[in-house]
This record gives sequence, C-alpha cells and structure tokens, in this order.
Amino acid sequence: MKTTFLIIIAGILFAFNANAQYGSIDLSFNGTGYNLVELSNGIYLTSDMVILPDNRILVAGRRGTSLGTPGFPVVMRFKADGSLDETFGLNGITDIDWSELDDYVNSIIVSSDNHIYITGYGINPVPGFNDNQAFGAVAKLTFDGIPVTEFGDNGVLTFIDDSMQNEFSDYNITDIAEDEQGEFVICGVLTQNNSSNSLMNFVAKIKDDGSFSENFIDQSLIEIVYNQLPQAFDEKPRFIEFDEAGNILIAAQCYNSEGLLGLSVVRFTSFGLLDTNFNANGIAWNTDEWGSALYSFDLLDDGSMLLASEGDFGYAGSPTEVYKFDTNGFIDNTFGENGYQLFYFDYSTSVPSRFYDLKPTSDGFFLVEKVINPPLFAPIGEGMLIAKCKNDGTLDTDFGIDGKSYFIPTMQIQPARIDIDNTGRIVVCGHTTNPSFNFFVARFNGVPDNVDEFEKSKSLVAFPNPSSGLVNLNLDAPSQVLIFDLHGSLVQSVYSNGEKPLDLRDLPTGFYAIQAITENIVLQGKLIIE
Repeated sequence: MKTTFLIIIAGILFAFNANAQYGSIDLSFNGTGYNLVELSNGIYLTSDMVILPDNRILVAGRRGTSLGTPGFPVVMRFKADGSLDETFGLNGITDIDWSELDDYVNSIIVSSDNHIYITGYGINPVPGFNDNQAFGAVAKLTFDGIPVTEFGDNGVLTFIDDSMQNEFSDYNITDIAEDEQGEFVICGVLTQNNSSNSLMNFVAKIKDDGSFSENFIDQSLIEIVYNQLPQAFDEKPRFIEFDEAGNILIAAQCYNSEGLLGLSVVRFTSFGLLDTNFNANGIAWNTDEWGSALYSFDLLDDGSMLLASEGDFGYAGSPTEVYKFDTNGFIDNTFGENGYQLFYFDYSTSVPSRFYDLKPTSDGFFLVEKVINPPLFAPIGEGMLIAKCKNDGTLDTDFGIDGKSYFIPTMQIQPARIDIDNTGRIVVCGHTTNPSFNFFVARFNGVPDNVDEFEKSKSLVAFPNPSSGLVNLNLDAPSQVLIFDLHGSLVQSVYSNGEKPLDLRDLPTGFYAIQAITENIVLQGKLIIE
C-alpha cells in the first residue's frame, strides 16, 4: 500500500510519497525549490511566463511603489538553476514604462527569431477632460531584454483613440501569438466610454516591425461579432491559439442577459475570415449555472480544446471548471460529465481554493490553485495547490498526495501560471502579498524518468519510526543531515554515513522533517519522536 505524509521543510509544505517524489518541491532549483524576488518596497502582480528551450524562465508582470500608485511592466529571466540571469536586462530584470499614469501586463511570448513581445495596456490623462484613457500596448525586446527602438515608439506599439472626444475609447491588448509566417495575431477589447460603456472585441495581425499585415483581410482591427450567441451581450477575448491548419482560435469570457458568465471560442481563417464551418457560424459557446470566469485556454495535440474557468468569481464554494471542445467546436461529452469536470479542492466553509491556470500534458493536465488556511496548517495563511488530472478528468493519484501537491511558504502567495520544462518538471510563477510583496518562481519534480539522473530524489527512510530517539538512516554515502520541526525551523544538523544511529533523544516528542544532502542528491523523509 502506498503511504503518504505531509511535512513542512523551511516553511514549505511538501507532499511525500514512499514510492516516488513526483510533485515534490525540486530542491535543486535555487537551493530551496523557489526564488522570491523583491525589487523594492512595492506592489507586484505576476501575469505570464515562458519557459525557454534551455529551461531558463521568463516572467512578466507589473510592479508599483505602493498601493494606489502607478506601476509599470517588468520582465525577469531566471536561469535553469533558479537564480536570476544577470545577462538579461539589468541584473536579470528589464523595466518598461509605456504610459504616464499606470501600466498593466497581460501576456508574454518569445518569437521564432528570439525576440520578446509583451502585451497589456497603459493609462494616460485626457487633455481637457477630468478623466483618464487606456490604450493597448505591445512592447518588443531583444532576447536579452533590450527594447527594440525601431518597433513602435522606442519599442512600444500603442493602440489609442486619438479623437479625444467625449466618447473616447479604452483599449486593452489581451494576448499575442506568432503564426507560421512569422507574423503576429493580437486580440483585445475596445470599450466605448459613453453612456452604454459598450464593448468592441477585435483581432488583428501585425508584422515584426509593428505595421499591420497585408495577409489579413483588413489591415486594421477586425471586430469579433458575438451576436449569434444566445443572449450574449458582453464579451472579453482572452487567449489565442492556432490549429494544425493555421486557423486562429480566440477564447473569450462572455455574459448573457441574466448576467451569467459563459465561455466561447471563435475561429478565423489565417486571413481573418470568420470560419463558419466551426460549430455554429464560427463560434462555439457554453454556459452553465455556476458562471465561468475564463482563466486558461489550451489546444491539445489532437486539436481538441480545454477551457478552464473559476466558477462564481472565486467565491467560497465555487468549483474549478474544465470544459472540453472537440476540433469542430462542439462539447466533447466523453470528457467528465457531459463535457465538463468540476473540481472542489480542500473545500469547506472556511477552506476554499481558487483556480488560476491549467497546463495540458500528454496524459492529462495540471491545475494550480490558491488555497486559504490549508488543511492542518491554518496559521500559515494562504498557499498553493497543484493537482494532476488524467485525460478523463479524474485525479492522477501517482502525483503528490492522491493527485495533489501543496506549496505553503510562510507568507501569502498567489499563483499566476503553470508550465512544464523540457525535463518534465513543473514550474509555477506568481507573487506574494503578505507580509511582503515579491515575485516568485517555484519548481516541482516531474515523473522520475523525465528528470536528469543526478537530480532525482528518493525517500530517506528512518527506522525505527516512530522512534524513542536513536534513529538509523538508509544512507550509503556521507551526508549532512538536517532536521526541521513542523514550523520549518532547523533544530539539528549533523553528519552521518549511516553506519551508526543518530542520537536524537534530546528532541521533544513530535513530527519532524529530515533531509540528507550528499554531493549530487537530496534525500527527504519524515520522522516521529515518541
């Protein structure tokens, strides 16, 4: 029978499994499994992440000096070992300032010619009006984080209403993706600031110099019309994917006349024509009684689509919802229950979880959630949960503890994105909020066969266990042995080669985490002192 344990090491909750370490924190990453970056006393928001072919990590977000003060985009690059890559920007960090008042970041990609593109919006004051105006923005950097000044205005391409009339408009560029021709599709929202606050949703294609592409039906912004949808009146396109034929798929969050949230996918040809062969008039649509705030959209290898959402705006008791559409835009009823799966993680009236991202794999997908007052460790506050699901939507119990792995530092954290590196390890980025604001990146062990041999972890076995204080360890090489209490505090550090038992009779009774470090391997286990 498989045995699992929950323990805290250095302020982090680990999922330990006696047969494997799939889903445990990867201690080869920055020495702790994670890296916290505090740039200044300020407010940080992490938006997106890209893992490079050599397993370096790009993270994009926003930082400001304090609550209520302007912020600006920031891009960081981490080495594969978890440290900041000082060859990128200034000591691993590039700041971008694209407005007079405030900036926000939505997405980041790396192009086929190794340039970095970041999307979002900025806010400027409107001359002559007691109001501000948002404009869409796309920034372009070199691979090492230097603005490409030939692109737009000093490296930033803006989309703005220059009329400055009473009904001026706010733009927001929500996503960008590169097609096979090396051109870039963008999507976003245009809000008419009038009495109705009406929205126009758009898609466009630009070239690498920032000009509109001649390979699109209209060399400007093309409106996405959703009026074929049942009672839809308010839509927000969020994500772009390309199918095998080069068609453009755009996922959006929609509302109906009753105020319920739903999900939709629109398909355009590569030239910008609405593809009416896709579902009904080019648009796939689904809604349900919970409401669905769209957080992720992914295209699977077979061309089907996963859309993941947060029901009921993340209120306590709201589930994580994962929907599957087939290649023609119809609900795949073989998935979950009638095409969708609901997940309740660690939910009680006082312990809800909140969904943030999904990442498909060849045998299923990962979900990342924020948990509040995690089970057994309520004093710690907010943490993170990663769940591994099979292709049918059920939990993969080989991962972590019954399909779940926890990351609980001694501060409140909010995940943003989850991805898989080229060795199968799981990478999550986000930010902390209390007691201090930091950007964070954490890495977790993948399936052992996918991890380099020298970085594999195996279980450290203590026996007898429980013990009265004289403890033997399954060591076959001299090791530094670290012992932590349940608060993550180091209580003892000794060297051992496993030949003689450790004398721990001076430790109080209770649960302990043990860790043995040799030249190229970290062993992890648990111990009970009676």
